[in-house]
Amino acid sequence: MTNRDLVRMWMMAEVEDYDDGIDINCTRLAEDAADEYDLYDDDIDFTIPEWVFELAFEVERWWLGLDDDEYIDSNTAWMEDI
Repeated sequence: MTNRDLVRMWMMAEVEDYDDGIDINCTRLAEDAADEYDLYDDDIDFTIPEWVFELAFEVERWWLGLDDDEYIDSNTAWMEDI
């Protein structure tokens, strides 16, 4: 199992804790996953790899059941991409 698979499984199990009723706090989800699995690119700046943030957004779409033509605007909640 790859790091990506492990992180995806962790995020899918924990995503409910990051749901505020409108959207998912993807930044915090990615940061906490990086901390859980020590996924930093370096030990000085603790830079989180971009793929961890991208995975958090994928998990958000899965959790909220969004289709490809839907997106989230935190100011207006649910909207369809026109």
